[in-house]
Amino acid sequence: MPRPRRHPEAVVRYGFMQEERGAPRVRRNASIQASAICLCALYAAVTFTVMARATLRGSSFEQLEPYQTTDSFLRVLDAPHPGLLVENSLRRYAPDQRLLFVGPAGEPSTLRVYYTISHLAYPRPVAAIFCGEPGKSRTSAVERVPRTAEIGGLIFFETDPGPWAAGGPMGIFLSLVALSIAFVGGLGVVLLLRSHESKPDICGVCGTALVLGAGLVSLSSFCLGFLIQGVPLRCGVTAICLGAAGYAWKRRNWALPAFPGLRRFTAPQAIVIALVAAQMGFVTWLALYRESLGWDGLFNWESKARVAFLNGGAIPLQYYTSNYDFFHRSYPPLVPLLEAWIYGFLGRMDQSTIKLIGPYFYLAVTLLLLSVANRTRQWRWSGIFVLLPFLLVPALAMGQGSASSGYVDFPLSAIYVCGVVHCAEYWRTRSMESARLLGLSAALLPFTKADGIVPLLCLAVAIAPLVVRERNWKLGAWAILPGFGVWLGWSAFLSSVGVQREADFAGFTPAIFLSHVDRAGPLLVWTLEELTALRRWSLLWPLAAAALFYLIRDREKWRWYPWTATVCLPLLLYPCVFFFSAWDPVEAHVKISLPRLFVHVASAAALMVGVVLVEAMTPGERSRSAR
Repeated sequence: MPRPRRHPEAVVRYGFMQEERGAPRVRRNASIQASAICLCALYAAVTFTVMARATLRGSSFEQLEPYQTTDSFLRVLDAPHPGLLVENSLRRYAPDQRLLFVGPAGEPSTLRVYYTISHLAYPRPVAAIFCGEPGKSRTSAVERVPRTAEIGGLIFFETDPGPWAAGGPMGIFLSLVALSIAFVGGLGVVLLLRSHESKPDICGVCGTALVLGAGLVSLSSFCLGFLIQGVPLRCGVTAICLGAAGYAWKRRNWALPAFPGLRRFTAPQAIVIALVAAQMGFVTWLALYRESLGWDGLFNWESKARVAFLNGGAIPLQYYTSNYDFFHRSYPPLVPLLEAWIYGFLGRMDQSTIKLIGPYFYLAVTLLLLSVANRTRQWRWSGIFVLLPFLLVPALAMGQGSASSGYVDFPLSAIYVCGVVHCAEYWRTRSMESARLLGLSAALLPFTKADGIVPLLCLAVAIAPLVVRERNWKLGAWAILPGFGVWLGWSAFLSSVGVQREADFAGFTPAIFLSHVDRAGPLLVWTLEELTALRRWSLLWPLAAAALFYLIRDREKWRWYPWTATVCLPLLLYPCVFFFSAWDPVEAHVKISLPRLFVHVASAAALMVGVVLVEAMTPGERSRSAR
């Protein structure tokens, strides 16, 4: 039977039907191919991303160097051309001398540095001891040298922890934690001394707390340091600070003053906040990145902090009884113990982060000045004009003795202006609270610097007439006795341990004064030259003279007296100190010390100028804070 002939259309249809039947497989193959291409593209993208990030985050070699890899392995030493430097140092030892490498076991780069140094030390054998920490790592040794062999040299290796340790963000954070604990302790002291009737003044409370908190930490560290050291000392001081704040809060049932919302801020308040933020940022930047500790900041103050840190946060009694007087043992230790307090939180010594102490006290002065402005409610722009004279003094922000340096002159200035603010408040209100805060502020002056006896005496002179006139001996005792008690106690301690006074002065006796009375003329000239040095003081001292003249002309008597005692009297006493100077020629002593001595008074002088400036711009009304 013949086979039926297919119609072309049927063939097409059949073929079409065959294509339809094979289409799922074709599409499946295409999907697999597309998926593979996408995976390859994703793989390439991830690879290029990782390589790009690694390339951008890494550092390139600046040029081809013979010690290129060795320098890369020893980069942690933070020295130029460390491979060649280490090799040249090792060449000082004879080829047959044996060396010992000592490093931390918990540091990842220790082993690499050890083998690199062993590589560079050939043919000198290098043994190693990797020191562990209890609970973290074990101590191990690489005995490439017989135990009975004589060691010709020691190589100590200590790593720089990098940006997340001291000096970096974590170091700054831990320093701020340490200073915050001090602030909390000062806040507890202020709250304990304040009365329920006093009006809430968050600027005054916080500014005073910053000052008293630093004193609380230093005095607690000094006293407890003779009994305990290390972690127990740090825990004890922390317990004192937090305990004082907790006890004051619970006992007094304090509530934080209401803080205005952003919508309630007026234009003057916004300007004040912007000024304070900008200036604090500038001073902090100067302290961290531009200014060094300076000669006195390093050898007179940081050296004591170093001694304290190496002895568990406390200055040992042997430090004062030894004959080694390089560190000026008679200098008071308030700021060095505060620096050691920061070192304890960092776990190491860091000369950069301790310079945050300057901005810490700068913020305290700013808040204290704003508290004075808050008491003058006659003019809403008063905060700006009370603050501007202080912010515009160059010597308070930069240079030796400023807030950005490692000197103690600005911390002393902050403590003094705290006393001046409460002295003015005492003249205005005659309150027990202001007398107590004045006394505690003044008590820190002789514990900060030996020159603190001058501002302490000026505060006593400023408060004495009011105490005698009103015969309020209890308030007078609160205001005067703590400062002189600390001064006498510190002097007695130095005498008991046999510490001699510094040789900068020949002795404060009438005979020495009479023998140097011919210095009066040059001292007057040098003092006037310093007061008119615009690059350091701008127009502060001419404005202070005009402000004092304004106060003296005022018909209300005695308004001028506290400002004269706290601003003019120190400017008179400090130059007179050089009648007793043992330097020859005395001009060098004056040129070095007098600018920093005037820093002590500059903040108080700026406050006086600001108060008078606000009064002069609001005629018919008197500022209550200066009365």
